[in-house]
Amino acid sequence: MKIIVKRLPLLVRLLLISGVVIIFMFLIIPVPKPDNIPSSTVVLDRNGNILRVFLNEDEQFLYPMDVVQEVPIKIVAAITMFEDKHFFDHPGVNPIALLRAMKLNIKYGSIISGGSTITMQAVGLHRRRSRTYFNKILEILEAVKWEILYSKDTILKSYCNNAPYGSNIVGIRTASYKYYGRDLQQLTWAESALLAILPNNPGALYPGCNPEPLMEKRNNLLRRLWETGRMNEETYKNALREPIPNEIKSFPFHAPHLSDEINLKSKGETCHTTIDYSLQNQVELIAHRMKNRYNNLGIKNFSILVTERKSGKIRAYLGSQDFRDSKTNGQVNGVTANRSTGSILKPFLYAASIDEGLILPQTLLTDTKLHYMLFAPENYDTQYRGIVTAKNALRKSLNIPAVRLLEQYGVFQFYNLLKDAGLPTLFRSYDEYGLSLIIGGAEASLIDVTNLYLQLANTESIPKAHYVIGKDREFARDISISKGAKWLTLEMLKNNNFTPLEVSGKKPIAVKTGTSFGNRDAWATGVTTDWVISVWAGNFTGESNPEILSFTAAVPLLKSVYRILPDIDNVNWFYMPEASMRKQEICEETGYYPGPNCEHTIEILIPDEAKPMQSCPYHKKLSVDIESGYSVCSHCWNGKNVKQDYYLEFPPSVTAILKTRNSGLKLAPSHNPDCPVSIGYTKPEILYPVNNSKVLLPSDFGDKKQKVVLKASHSNLDIKLFWYLDNEPIGETVSKHTLSITPEQGKHTLKVVDNNGSSSSVSFSIQ
Repeated sequence: MKIIVKRLPLLVRLLLISGVVIIFMFLIIPVPKPDNIPSSTVVLDRNGNILRVFLNEDEQFLYPMDVVQEVPIKIVAAITMFEDKHFFDHPGVNPIALLRAMKLNIKYGSIISGGSTITMQAVGLHRRRSRTYFNKILEILEAVKWEILYSKDTILKSYCNNAPYGSNIVGIRTASYKYYGRDLQQLTWAESALLAILPNNPGALYPGCNPEPLMEKRNNLLRRLWETGRMNEETYKNALREPIPNEIKSFPFHAPHLSDEINLKSKGETCHTTIDYSLQNQVELIAHRMKNRYNNLGIKNFSILVTERKSGKIRAYLGSQDFRDSKTNGQVNGVTANRSTGSILKPFLYAASIDEGLILPQTLLTDTKLHYMLFAPENYDTQYRGIVTAKNALRKSLNIPAVRLLEQYGVFQFYNLLKDAGLPTLFRSYDEYGLSLIIGGAEASLIDVTNLYLQLANTESIPKAHYVIGKDREFARDISISKGAKWLTLEMLKNNNFTPLEVSGKKPIAVKTGTSFGNRDAWATGVTTDWVISVWAGNFTGESNPEILSFTAAVPLLKSVYRILPDIDNVNWFYMPEASMRKQEICEETGYYPGPNCEHTIEILIPDEAKPMQSCPYHKKLSVDIESGYSVCSHCWNGKNVKQDYYLEFPPSVTAILKTRNSGLKLAPSHNPDCPVSIGYTKPEILYPVNNSKVLLPSDFGDKKQKVVLKASHSNLDIKLFWYLDNEPIGETVSKHTLSITPEQGKHTLKVVDNNGSSSSVSFSIQ
C-alpha cells in the first residue's frame, strides 16, 4: 500500500491525505443538538395565551416553537427564498454558493460573504465562532453531519429558533410577538417576509431603526415570492401596502407571582398552566381598581385565589395588589405566605362537632365571658349574647362559642383532623396551640385554606389546588368529616355576609370570614358549586390596623370576584346527600335531642355517621306561684295558688345576659326568696378563676405584683354576693360581680355566697 501511494502524483497524494483528514474530522467532530438552546421560561394560560416570558441566561428573550409545532408555510417560503433557495435539495452545503462567496472575498480582500446555507447558519448560531476559513471548514463538516442526523424540518426549526432579530430578541417566534403581538400562525405574507430578512443584519436593520431600507428589502423579497408563484398578484399588492412596525412590543405581564414560582422550578421551559387569561385579567383589573381605596385605609396588600371546585384547577392567581409596587412589598407572594388564620378554620370544627354528636345547626351554644388562666377570648364586637344557635355562632364568627366548642371536641382531636387533612403549617404541638387554635393561633397560606375548603365542598374525589397542567395533580386527603356534616355546614354558611340583591341571578355562595388577633389579617372564603374563592387582606409587614376586618377588607374583594365568575354547569347548589342522612327528632327551642320536659319538637335530617347527642339540658318543669311569679317548691308552696309549666333554665351567667337583652325566651323565674332552703339552680356562678386552674401573676415596675380580677354571675340581677378566700371574707358585690385581689403564691379556695345562702366554690393556684 505504501508503494502504491508513493507512486501517485503529489497532488493526488495531497488530496488523499486531505480527504482522510476531513473524514477523520467529520467522524470525531462533535455537533450540537438542534434543540440545545438557552430558552426563556415561558408561562402560558390554559389556552396557550402568554402570561409572562422571562429573559434567558444570556439576558435575551427566546420563545422557541413547540416540539410539535411546524414552521408555517409562509415563513418557510420567505426564509428559503431569501437565505437558501436550494435548502431542500443540498446536503447541507451549496458548492456553487461557496464558490461565489470565495470569488467575492478574493475580489474585495476580506470576508464579506460566507456562502452559508440555512444548515450552516443554524449550526453557526449554536457555536458563535469568529469568521475564519478554518471555522468555515468546521461549519461545513458540522452542517453535513447535521443533514445526516436530522431532518430538514428539524434543521429549519433550529434556525428559526436561534436567529437574531435585533435588540435582545432571539428566534422568529419571539420576534413575531415582539414586533406584531401575535404568534407565527397568524402572520401575513408581508410580516413573514420582514421576519425572514431581519436576521441578515439585525444590528443595523430592525423595526424602529432604518425603516426605508428595511421596507425596500422586504418588498424585494415579496416581489420574488410573487414572481415564483408563491402568492397571487392581489395578495402581493396588498402585502406591499402593509406598514413596517415602528416599535418593539412588551410581552404580557400577568400572574407575576405564580410565574416567578414556575421560573424557579422550571427555568428555561415552556409551562402550560391552568390559569384562564381572561379571568386573570379581570381579577387584576379589580385589584388595580381597589388598590388606592385600600391604601387610603392603611391596607396596603391583598391576595386572591380563584379555583374550580370540582377540578382544583386555579384559574386566577393574584399574589399581591401590585407586583411592581415596591413601596408596599408588592413582590411578596401573599398566596403562599403563612398568616394567622383568624376564624377561617371554624367551619371544620363545627362540621366535625356535628359528627361527634356535640351540635346541630339548631343547637344552643353558650356565649358568655370566658377565662382560661391568661387566655380570655372576646367576640369581635366585645358583646355577649348569653346563648346563640350553632348556625348563628358560625355565621357571625363568634369566638367564645367556638372556643367552648373546641374545649368539648378536644384540641388534640381537632389538631389531628387538620393534620390529616394536609394542613402543612402546624409546626407546634397541639398543647402549644391550645384553645387559641380555633381563633387564629395557627397559621396557613391562602392556598392551604383553599385546599381545606376544597375538601369541605367535595365528597367524592377530592382535588388539590394546582396551577400546572400535567404536574401537581395529586388528589388531596379527604378531611375526616361525613358528607352530611359537610352539607349541613355549607347550608349554615349559605349566602353569609351577602344581601339577597347581591346574590340575585347568581348561584348561592357559602361564605366564611376571619380576622386575626390585633387586626393584622382579614380572610374571606366563598364556595359555590363551581368555584372556591379565597381572599386575604392586610399588610405584609404585619402591622395592626383597625380597618383590617374581614367584612370591610376581605368581603368586598370576595364580592367583586364573585360577580365576574361565570357558571360552569347548571347545578345551582350542593345536593343533600340523602343516602347518608337519617331523620332525627330534636327540641325545637334548644336543638338537642328531646328531653322529658321538651314540649315542642321538630324532625330534621342529620348525618348517619353522627354520634348520639345529649338530651336537652335546659328545659325544666317548675311550679310557679301565680300571684308573685316566683317558682316554688314543697318547702314554700303551701297556701299559694300554684301552676306547673315548662321553662328554660340556663346557668346564671347566661340568664343574667338574657334578661338584659329581652330575649323573648320563656326563662325560668327566680325562686321564692322567702323559701327556707337554697335551690341549686339559683347558685351563683364563678366565672374566673376556673376550677383547678393555674394563674400566673405577672409583676409591674418595682417588682410589684399585679392583681387578679375575680368574676362571678347570678341569675338574679339585684342579689348581693359575699366573697371568701380560704374562708376569710374579702368583699361584697352587687349587680356587677367583680373583685380585684392580690393573693399569695400557692393554692387557694374561692367561695361566693348570695344573700339567700346559695354558694359556689373553686380551687386555683397562684404562680
